Amino acid sequence: MIMCVSTAYSKVENGDKIAEMVTTVVQRDGELILTDIMGKTTAVKGILTFADLTRGILLIESSV
Repeated sequence: MIMCVSTAYSKVENGDKIAEMVTTVVQRDGELILTDIMGKTTAVKGILTFADLTRGILLIESSV
């Protein structure tokens, strides 16, 4: 079994890093809940606008 992990970035010009080694993403009540391989969660208000799991990239557009 191959595990795909990704890095989540803010969808802005310089793309601030939001979370690394993300294994799951859940949309809940206007937030994305990102969980990494250690079980740490990061909640971000916004939407997932792009996912390239081969390259391990998630782009999130913030709605803050």
